Amino acid sequence: DTVTLSFELLRVTSPVPAAVEIYDLSGRRVRLVRQVEGTSGLVESVWDGRDDAGALVPPGTYLYRIAVQADGGEETSGGCIAVAY
Repeated sequence: DTVTLSFELLRVTSPVPAAVEIYDLSGRRVRLVRQVEGTSGLVESVWDGRDDAGALVPPGTYLYRIAVQADGGEETSGGCIAVAY
């Protein structure tokens, strides 16, 4: 199974760095799902429950973080994802 994390970039006239990351509850980054230079529009990233090494993560709760570098600084958003087998 996978989860799709999506966000929309609004009023972006030139490409800006954006990243989608997954963290465990201890704050350790488990996976860099996507790093892009995006412009206005929808950005979708799919996480397959694997870490950066390609191994399935243990069942549990994980945090996702979406970060976009804008003219006024970094804008972030996040939430929780539950993984169960």
